Amino acid sequence: MKSDLHQLALSKFQLLVRSNIYLQVDWIPRSLNEHADAISRIVDFDDWGVSFEFFNHVDCIWGSHSVDPFANSHNRKLPRFFSRNWNPDSEGVDAFCYDWGGENNWLVPPSPWSLVLSDILQIAKPGEPL
Repeated sequence: MKSDLHQLALSKFQLLVRSNIYLQVDWIPRSLNEHADAISRIVDFDDWGVSFEFFNHVDCIWGSHSVDPFANSHNRKLPRFFSRNWNPDSEGVDAFCYDWGGENNWLVPPSPWSLVLSDILQIAKPGEPL
């Protein structure tokens, strides 16, 4: 239905054919995929970061940073990082569960409001008032 997505899928399919790769695609009804579907709809309003230029400037002032505790795979500034949810290459989920001692941490934390709202949303049950 979407021309640009169709062209993208077609180009990926042609790459598979040229590479002699067999891809088996299985359709899964939404009713059997509710958990993954819900996770895919999560919006992280704290998915932000500073530019690499600013990071490099600060890195020169305070020394090489070793770990990015509040990052994700898209906004991290260092090879070592912790994320709120599972992310490829993350050293762990929830930086507050780990010891940061002996590290020069690059700290760009989420807003306090998002942490409070996250806790409220975890406590609240669907259909019940907050």
